[in-house]
Amino acid sequence: MTFKLTKADFNKNPHLGIYFKANNEFLLAPKNTPEKTLKTLVETLEVTPIKMTIDNSHYLGIYGAMNDNGILIPESISRDELAILKKHFNVGEMPYPVCAISNSVLCNNKYAAVSEDFPHKLQKIIADALNVEVLTVKLESHNVGAQGVANNNGVLCGTLMHEHEQQQIEKIFKIKTIRGSVNFGLPYVNLGIIANDKGAVVGSNTTGIEIQKIYEGLS
Repeated sequence: MTFKLTKADFNKNPHLGIYFKANNEFLLAPKNTPEKTLKTLVETLEVTPIKMTIDNSHYLGIYGAMNDNGILIPESISRDELAILKKHFNVGEMPYPVCAISNSVLCNNKYAAVSEDFPHKLQKIIADALNVEVLTVKLESHNVGAQGVANNNGVLCGTLMHEHEQQQIEKIFKIKTIRGSVNFGLPYVNLGIIANDKGAVVGSNTTGIEIQKIYEGLS
């Protein structure tokens, strides 16, 4: 299977990961997504788009974490939004103050990594919703989700992650890891990449060298 990789932006903003979230079947997209951007995402990732909000916000990528088994969202989500998601996903609702869930949780279809101080009761919500084994990692920055993008092929670790931290991630996910950045040096790679097992869409400021690293890590 060919792994596709293309560039896009959201209304001239290259930080796509703020707005979109995808697994191998669906793409969550803001209602005001430009058609050109949506077409690029759908064709590259080979997914069905669901246009919606989460907690009445367009920041779907920040507020959600998902794999092919389910999705995590803040419990402050509206009942109408929850009903939409429950048509397609097993849903886990995370209690306040966990809101920017994608910054806290790095996951694929088998494993999820969270910081070592993440409460056990929340780890159980993650395990049940995503049907994964949840393991903890010790990073200088607690936001493991912000510093990584994972699929079932590999994990791209942001350039702020030290070698021993990258080794922890590799031990958890049991697949290849590689360090890289996005959007001309941004180490918080989840802000600039939307990926599944079939492809990735990266922010429009991403350099050729960065694209090569992203391809190596996720294909």
